Amino acid sequence: MTPSIHRRLVGTLLAVLAGGLLAGGFLAHRVIRHELRVELDRTLFRDLRNATPQVVIELWLRDRRIAPRGADLARDPGLLRGVWLEAWDGNGASIARSPQLAGASLPRPDASLRASPDSEPRLDLVEFADIALPDGTPARAVTARITAPAPHQRSTRTTPTGPAHVSVVVAHTFDSVTRPLQVLTALIALVGLVALLLAGMSIAWLVRKGLGPLDQLRQQIEGLAPERLDHTFELASAPRELLPIRDQLNALLRRLRSALQSEREFAGNAAHELGTPLAGLRATLEVTMNRPRQPEDYRTALSTCLDITLQMQTTVDTLLQLVREDSPRRSPPCDLRRVVTECCAALATSRVALAPGAAPEVRASPELLRRLTHNLLDNALEHGEGPVEVSLDRTPSGVELRVRNRAPSAPADLPTRAFEPFWRADSAHGDRRHAGLGLSLCRSIVEYLGGSIGLQVAAGQVTVAVVLPEHRAE
Repeated sequence: MTPSIHRRLVGTLLAVLAGGLLAGGFLAHRVIRHELRVELDRTLFRDLRNATPQVVIELWLRDRRIAPRGADLARDPGLLRGVWLEAWDGNGASIARSPQLAGASLPRPDASLRASPDSEPRLDLVEFADIALPDGTPARAVTARITAPAPHQRSTRTTPTGPAHVSVVVAHTFDSVTRPLQVLTALIALVGLVALLLAGMSIAWLVRKGLGPLDQLRQQIEGLAPERLDHTFELASAPRELLPIRDQLNALLRRLRSALQSEREFAGNAAHELGTPLAGLRATLEVTMNRPRQPEDYRTALSTCLDITLQMQTTVDTLLQLVREDSPRRSPPCDLRRVVTECCAALATSRVALAPGAAPEVRASPELLRRLTHNLLDNALEHGEGPVEVSLDRTPSGVELRVRNRAPSAPADLPTRAFEPFWRADSAHGDRRHAGLGLSLCRSIVEYLGGSIGLQVAAGQVTVAVVLPEHRAE
């Protein structure tokens, strides 16, 4: 099962946050551990400086045979409490140790000693290292090379002695480091878990709130009915990133509406344009079959049916061309006056008069131009009175085809509604085989050809003007 985007976002953010907390905790642990070790080294060095005079005293006492070799430093119990210390002379013999060692020894340094003529005790070399106490406990130690001056001579009979060289190791366990680190680790873990829990709740709420517009969009899509393609998706308080998605969905709906409208127009136009040929085909067949006839009559009827069928096929091809994506610019130039003249002659009526004028060319298939002209003339003859005047002229906008007829009873809303599908100015008159799609189909053809069409009513006359781009030879 594919996880939801909500779960993915929350899981990813929590994983990143947990990784950040772990990295931060690890870094804090390392920094504090380093600082604690530095402080431990400072404490060791301070204890070393405090112990140096007593080590020198022990050395003097040993030289005077007052203290035994390797005696415990117990004369100042508070001085080295909690400190492991041992000192060796230049020959490697232990001269003093802390009571905690209980007779055991610390690791003795192997480095050679350097002589110093100073009259005061001096720390020649200082080194820090991790060691193990006699009981195996890890510890931190500082090793020092001390040059102890010879004692002042109280008698000229005493043989003068030179400075003594002593190696001293002072050690502390890591308790001052490990215990704070353990507390710190537990505290970091506790704070991290609490922070992760609170952050998880906050992230889940924020992600849910952030995905709210997507949920709104999902609900709108689910509630979109097929018959409601005019719906527009709205997202209240949507983030900027979702606005392109909303706009693209609305654009997709507009394209769907356009495609559906084209399909409906195609169906309506097909019904409108095929109504008359089908009626003629039916009438021819009925008349031919109502009684026995001569073979020549049957051949004539079949020829008429074939002509009607070819006319229907041409009509269907023309309608299909309107719904295709092919550009009319791919069509060869066509003489518009010749097409208009043929259409006027095909009507075989004296009511249509074509005025003389220019013979312009347009880029369009003859079938489209013939269908356009035929529908304009048929509409004028059916709904108008008197003669129909047809003119063809060149204008700055292109080639203008005008069809004018008398219509004293034209309604006031005719210019705005004449091109609506299935609208009829007077449903009580006219040929019922037409569904009111003549001018609507004309508009579709003109828009496909890149032109414009308009209708005007003035002084009892209706004028339909079509402007098409003129083809000019280069």
